[in-house]
Formats: sequence, structure tokens, C-alpha cells
Amino acid sequence: MKFTQILAAAAISTHTALAVPDVVAKPLFPGSCTGFPTWQNVRGSDLTGAFELVVDQTGDDGVDGLPTRSDDIKWGNETIKMIHADLRKSRMFARPRYACTNGAVSHAVLQFAPGYDVEVYSHTVDGVEQPGKFIGALNQTTWGFAYVQPTECGKMPYYEAMLQGLPVDPDTEHKAAWPPEFFGFIRAQS
Repeated sequence: MKFTQILAAAAISTHTALAVPDVVAKPLFPGSCTGFPTWQNVRGSDLTGAFELVVDQTGDDGVDGLPTRSDDIKWGNETIKMIHADLRKSRMFARPRYACTNGAVSHAVLQFAPGYDVEVYSHTVDGVEQPGKFIGALNQTTWGFAYVQPTECGKMPYYEAMLQGLPVDPDTEHKAAWPPEFFGFIRAQS
């Protein structure tokens, strides 16, 4: 086993020991953009300015703060939208920005589960509201993350993200999912 493989295995094993805080997720203005950062209080409008989505509270400073971006994954004859965390934490690289208009968040990436609308939540731990606004659906805000090694020249490694705890639709064929290596949240910030 190469030294880099040993380091990668050690890094992954430390992630599995970490746990996200036990939070109570409270929806902020469901069906509206009002709860998102940069909401603009304009009469007759429901919109925000630009905001970004970052990984938060994984217990690993090397992962917390990573920006998220979107990708298309081909699954047979289907195209599945995926959200993932870019391993380039530097602000020198372009970071995607999102916006919300009339309750719908830009970028189809946030349609992470057919039929579920993206919502913004506050988190409470032991009765104390935590700073930040987090995305999820159906009162679920915990995301599982798995490392994806690039398979093509020029591609960057990333952490794939999947919202945990959503019910399986009995009318839809269940697709196998990868086991998360660690858990965390995705925070919306201006």
C-alpha cells in the first residue's frame, strides 16, 4: 500500500468517528425565499440576492467551508443532478452563487430528490438556536458525504453529497446509493 493510500485511509477513518450535532431543524418560511440569506424585502416580490452553499459542521476543519457546486451524473438513459463539495477551498477559484425567486432556488442541482422542494432551516441544539441557515427537505438537514476520486485527466476530486433521511417513494425504482463516509450540513451564506 502506498503512503498516500495510507494517509487517505487514515483521513477517511477519522471522518467516520465524527458525528454531527443532534439538531432540531425548523423550517423558515416554507415555500418562500424569505428565510434565505440576502432576501430582499421588496413589496410584491419574493427574491434574494446571490448566496453560496458551503459544507458545515462535519467536525473536520479541512472540509468545513468547502463550496458546493452542481454536476450531472448519467445513470443509464437518465441524467441525475448531484450536489458536491469542491476540494478547492481557496477563494481564488470561481465559486457558484445561487439565488431564490418565488420560493424556487436557482440551479437544478437543488432538485436533489424528485418531488421534494428545497427549504431553508434554522437549527436548535438543546433549546439554543444555532447561527446559520441550512438547506434540506422534509425537516431533514443532515447530508452524507463520500470522497470521489477523479477518473479522467483534468478532473478534480470532490465530496459527493446526499441528503439523508428522506423517505423512499414506493412508486419509484430505488437506486443503490454509496455509503457516506461522514455527515454534516450545507449552510447558505451571503
